[in-house]
Amino acid sequence: MARMLNKQNSSKVHLNACRRHIRFSNQFKGAEKYAVTIKPAYQNLIEKNATVQALLEKRQGCLR
Repeated sequence: MARMLNKQNSSKVHLNACRRHIRFSNQFKGAEKYAVTIKPAYQNLIEKNATVQALLEKRQGCLR
């Protein structure tokens, strides 16, 4: 069943989905090419998530 994702949960869900797809692609013969295709997007998502988290921490520091 679908549900609304909050800000912090959204990134976790997307990262977990990427990891799951990469893992499944590596498990099935002939599907390794999909894991190779997904990995750059996964790395990009990790970098963006780290940037956003750093900005949120900085913002929280300014509000205190």
